[in-house]
Order: sequence, then C-alpha cells, then structure tokens
Amino acid sequence: MISAKLHAVLHYHYMCRDQSGEFVCRSSREEHDFYDYEQSPEIYPRLQNISVNITQYNNSLYENIGISIANISGLNKYTIQYEDRIAEYRIKKAHIEQTAKGVYFANVTPAEILDLKGKNISRYGKMILLNGNLSKMNLSKIRITGSNLYETKTSDPNQFNITRLEFKPEKDLENPVLLWFMSVWRSW
Repeated sequence: MISAKLHAVLHYHYMCRDQSGEFVCRSSREEHDFYDYEQSPEIYPRLQNISVNITQYNNSLYENIGISIANISGLNKYTIQYEDRIAEYRIKKAHIEQTAKGVYFANVTPAEILDLKGKNISRYGKMILLNGNLSKMNLSKIRITGSNLYETKTSDPNQFNITRLEFKPEKDLENPVLLWFMSVWRSW
C-alpha cells in the first residue's frame, strides 16, 4: 500500500475599510492533513541468468537438437535464434492501462504465443527443435534472449547444459520386453 500525506496551512485575512483605506482587521489560521492511499503495483523481480538445456538427438532418421529454457518464471518472452531460424515464444502479454487517478500500469495476462521463422525449425511441447548436429554447429551463434517488462538478458553459450542422446536400435531390439511385445503383436 502506498500512501501520501499533504499538510496544508491556510491563512485567512479579513479585510476592513475605513476613510484611510483597506487594512487587515482580523487573521485566522487552519491546518489540515490530506491523505491518499493507492494499492502498490506489483514489482517484477530482476531477471536471473537464463538456464538453457540443449539436447542432441543423434543416430535417428534426422539429426535434431532440442532447446528448452529451464527457468521461465520471470520471463514474459524468450527468443531462440540460430542463423536465419528464429523462435519467439511469448508467455505473457502486457496491456498498458490507467488507474482512476491517472497512474499508468501494465496489466499482464498469461498468453502463450509461438512464432517460428525460417526452415528446419519446429516445436515439440515447449522445446524448440532445430535440424542439425551440435558437432557441426557453432554454439556461440545460438542466441537466446529472455525479457520481462523492464529488462532483457542474453544467455551465455558457455553456460548451456548439453545432453547427447543416441538412438541405438540394435540395443533396443535386444530388450526382452520389446521382443515379447513384438511377438505378441505378430500373433494378432
């Protein structure tokens, strides 16, 4: 709650007139305190470093990398860019309004909007997929920025959490549960 106080001092002078002219014949003084209260606006916390998880899916039909942001709680939007491929993911939308007393504020509403630009970029859930292999890509060219109403931060490629998953069908086919399932399926 924000409050303001105005202390006002009022001086009254009563003027009288006689044959010599006008003069102050009586004075009085009043003091008043005026108060105003306004609900405090929500203050956004400062943005933390953006934590990025990159997963390399190797040895599948198509080589893909998946990029996800781990800490989106303070973000209104984030952008992932590599070369001409851009994914802009809006998490919240802000609308500027005015209080009855003329104070501007941002009305923030959850609104998930994804805009993909370029070829070989797609989405799987909240993960952005890029066709390619990390060993052939320049990690420093992956630019990831996150922002709220007040600031924008860019992630440091040296801080990316990288996981490599390799699909090995020869190992998966040796799985006894999978072999049982395949034999039951063939018998239908």
